[in-house]
Amino acid sequence: MKLSPSNITSSIQGAVRHRGAHAVLDQAVISGLNFVTFLLLAKWMTTEAFGGYILTFSVLLFVQTLQHALITRAHNVLGAKAEGQEYTELTQGVVKLVFAFSVVFTLLALVVGYVFHLLTLPTWGDAALSLSVAIIPWLFQDAVRRILYSSNRIAAAALNDLICYGLQVVLILALLGMGVSGSIFLVFVVFGASSLISGLIGILQLRTELSGTFTNNGNLYAVWTRLWNFGKWLTTGEFIGWIGQNGNTWIVGALLGAPLVAGYRAATYVTNLLNPLDLSVSNYLPVKAAQVLQAEGH
Repeated sequence: MKLSPSNITSSIQGAVRHRGAHAVLDQAVISGLNFVTFLLLAKWMTTEAFGGYILTFSVLLFVQTLQHALITRAHNVLGAKAEGQEYTELTQGVVKLVFAFSVVFTLLALVVGYVFHLLTLPTWGDAALSLSVAIIPWLFQDAVRRILYSSNRIAAAALNDLICYGLQVVLILALLGMGVSGSIFLVFVVFGASSLISGLIGILQLRTELSGTFTNNGNLYAVWTRLWNFGKWLTTGEFIGWIGQNGNTWIVGALLGAPLVAGYRAATYVTNLLNPLDLSVSNYLPVKAAQVLQAEGH
């Protein structure tokens, strides 16, 4: 097939009519509910606590970005071309690596929180300890949705995200209604709880692929080598991208304090309304491109 404007247009229209439309819907669910969550938290928390939450949440997103670049993006591309036992071993290896990755960062957050308390910086110590509550379930839920993308089960990923981010909104509304004071710790408890529930549902969605994950003695090192060879440069690019998106937030926090961070992010958060188009393309296209390469050789 020649690469021409008409062929490109036809391919895009075909994608949108099929699973590509589910990808846009999925990202619209995430971005829309995240926007509602952002507004609710701004109402629920004090300005200083909200600024501290934004900085802490950016760390969680950083860890998620690293996981995606190192592990789950590679699964999207390599898994889209794999079948049968190869796909099962790759998927189970990815889940084991995600679990190990999230445990390491949870322990790191606990250590950092303890050190902050030793340095008599209780606010940042509490923020780091709060982060440790959400890391494992948050990263697992994110891995589940990306594995579902690899097998073209995008509607299932959208359902899982709707449960996860919808629960966030419901739980925050419930706490608001009960008159509970907002805190960084409670926010991450909410994130952890909603991610845990949707992650457990994800295990049911992926029960065939994940059956016997922690009893099978697959070659985890071989899986890691494949992922690393694919993701090492992508990780560098994602790291630079995260700095571009979040570095100025930390500069504002360092120079002007957490309350100013809250105002700054409130002013810039509106750009996230572009995410349904931007991120749905980046989630869907690598899987689709890998399948085309496998089927057509280019």
